[in-house]
Amino acid sequence: MGQIIPRYLLEKTAVTARLNKLEDELRTLAAHETNTSPEEWVVRDALPATDFGHTDERWVNQHAFAVANAWEMDWRAQLAVNRYAMFYGINQNVVNPSIYGIRFRQGFNGATTLDSIHFRKLLEEDNVIGYFDRLIYRPQAWIFVDLIANALTAIRAEEFEILTMICEKYGDIVSGPKTVV
Repeated sequence: MGQIIPRYLLEKTAVTARLNKLEDELRTLAAHETNTSPEEWVVRDALPATDFGHTDERWVNQHAFAVANAWEMDWRAQLAVNRYAMFYGINQNVVNPSIYGIRFRQGFNGATTLDSIHFRKLLEEDNVIGYFDRLIYRPQAWIFVDLIANALTAIRAEEFEILTMICEKYGDIVSGPKTVV
């Protein structure tokens, strides 16, 4: 099972350096696997509706939990052609969250478990952001996400962000490279 590191344990410069490293890694991977230039690729934050088919662009649970303390599928989505996704952390936005863990699986039916992360220890902190080892999904891969909650939880009742980077070619969502005006 993966470990989560609360953000408060990291210096701000370490967080920035980590995010820059992850962005470079994702852009380099995409360019290498598609035999293109890294400059053709943009890395941006994930948009839940646009990238994963959620109801809207907020990160909320997509599933009503029927059983407490049991893994349940929250959502699954297939990545578009030429789109990579990297999951690297969690940000809980509620005072008393019921959701306390996430499991990343792969495949239409989630046959392969990539990692499970519990984040209850974040509740003890003022800043409920934590980072875990990055997980990368390649183009057209099926992303299968399970969550676990300690209580019955209504659909879209709990807001939490799965920190995610999307890498895609310029022109899909972002129209062009950054320029100084």
